[in-house]
Amino acid sequence: MLPVTMMRAWEENPLHLEGYSFGDEIGRGASGTVYTVKSTDTGRTYAAKKLSVEDTSFNEICVLSQLEKHPNIMEFIESKVGRDGQKDVPFVISEFCLFGNIGDYILKQHVDVVTKRHLAVQLADAITFLHKNGIVHCDIKPQNVLLTVNEAHLVLKVVDSGLAKVLTGSENNVNNLPRSYMRSAFGKSSRFYLSPEIFQSLLNDQPCYYTPSVDIFSMGLLLWAMFDGLTPGACQSDRYLAPFAGSETDPMPVAQAVAQGDIEIKVMESEENEWCKNLVRRMLSRDPKERPCAELVLQMLLLGYGDYRVVCVVVDDDVHPGCSTCSCLDRRPTSV
Repeated sequence: MLPVTMMRAWEENPLHLEGYSFGDEIGRGASGTVYTVKSTDTGRTYAAKKLSVEDTSFNEICVLSQLEKHPNIMEFIESKVGRDGQKDVPFVISEFCLFGNIGDYILKQHVDVVTKRHLAVQLADAITFLHKNGIVHCDIKPQNVLLTVNEAHLVLKVVDSGLAKVLTGSENNVNNLPRSYMRSAFGKSSRFYLSPEIFQSLLNDQPCYYTPSVDIFSMGLLLWAMFDGLTPGACQSDRYLAPFAGSETDPMPVAQAVAQGDIEIKVMESEENEWCKNLVRRMLSRDPKERPCAELVLQMLLLGYGDYRVVCVVVDDDVHPGCSTCSCLDRRPTSV
């Protein structure tokens, strides 16, 4: 039997992971709970995600460990088995993002339009990288887009690959959404970032055959919400960043409105650049085939914003190999 002092310490923090000491819980979602941890060797702070024991959990380890490094994808450090009380549980260790998720940051800070444009390009670059590697993220929303800092500049990081799918077959489509997604997709904020095809399949409890275009729709929704600072509902104490159709007091997910019929969407009203407004409208097309691919979104954002450049990207063939998308970013000075 454990001594009383050790028992009390165990009750206060039953989590144990060799080589790390645990800090606070900083996030919770369908695929696991995230904590800050500190390396006992280096003292550096990381994020440790305790995975739920489902196929999606181990899918995240597979996806993260096989990807090359990219400046806008959360860096995978390692995966290892720890303990939660008396149970063995898997953990994924990744870099720690100081400023939390993009939704909370946009709502709490005064973010100017130039910074939002930088973030938009970084997000498009991250999704382009995933799609070029044959991966559909399937869960693009503010909680899965984190912010950190690099030499005083904001850096965007796409996280949470628990639902990511690898494209297969000649049609480049995937199906069979996991049960954890089915449970969480109609949650408070997640439902506002669904594509019409996924919304309808979940609503009708039917299989969904979808393509990378689901990420394009969700990315368009996030860009819209980010530029206009949209928050559904009137409760100021529980605000979250999300676009919506209908009224603020009776908000409807855009996917639902689009699936029910043709509607006029007034997107990015605070953005003066018509080029980029039209781009987001295309990203929110009801027909997946009418949405632009991620690489085209990135190129059009760069063309539409003229001299604006990604703040953090340093193109290096060893870090970001074989990505033709970077041709419009590299070999010239960055304009900040």
